[in-house]
Amino acid sequence: MPTGYGRSFPPEHASLFARIVRSGGSLVFPFADGAEQKTHRFYARNALLAALSDAVIATQAPKR
Repeated sequence: MPTGYGRSFPPEHASLFARIVRSGGSLVFPFADGAEQKTHRFYARNALLAALSDAVIATQAPKR
């Protein structure tokens, strides 16, 4: 998550995140509890996910 524990991003996915946890899955919050989503946090989140992964496939979206 690009937020701290207790915040969902995007907010409309809060029920999905609750279902993940109820089914035995987990969510990773690398930031302080309640931290808001900030653009620069996506880079830190992505670096953490890459470090936890066996393999990473990067794709690039077209310019808008």
